[in-house]
Amino acid sequence: MSTRSKSSSRAVRRSGDNTVRPVRGAVINDMSERLGQRRRRSRRRVLITAAIVGCTLLLLGAAVFVIGFSPWVTARQVEVRGTNLLSQDQVREVAAVPIGQPLVRVDTDAVASRVGGLAPVSEVKVVRSWPYTVTITVIERTPVYVVEQKSSTGAKEFLVIDADGTPYTTVPSKPKGMLVATVT
Repeated sequence: MSTRSKSSSRAVRRSGDNTVRPVRGAVINDMSERLGQRRRRSRRRVLITAAIVGCTLLLLGAAVFVIGFSPWVTARQVEVRGTNLLSQDQVREVAAVPIGQPLVRVDTDAVASRVGGLAPVSEVKVVRSWPYTVTITVIERTPVYVVEQKSSTGAKEFLVIDADGTPYTTVPSKPKGMLVATVT
């Protein structure tokens, strides 16, 4: 037979003589009541853990949606840096950054590969600048010497070559201070 006081019987404490002593006004005379309390506490822990896990998954899902699929962090502009021979518009056109696509889904390696295919480009770095910009930094080739040649119309032109020996553009007149190499 169990009796309870008017206050909650949540916790009990045993003394050294194996008698149950009330804590916070609880009176428990039988073991089944203690087991019931233990089960309730265990269920409560499971429910709290499930609630925490559920909330964490909900927040994670919301974050994935916002970053990967929402219109709030989309590519809206392309910033180009480091161009002298090329215009910024030329780089933007070749880069073909998909405006309106979520920024996290923009393939920066593919953009870098397309821009790196331009002859005057020595190196290129493409980064996402949150929340809505793709930044393309270009390092153009440095001319070392020119080779004189005739154009398809028969006019004289100069092929500009960098330190690696890569020809990358032609100009109608010899750039000032540039070495002229002859091909024999």
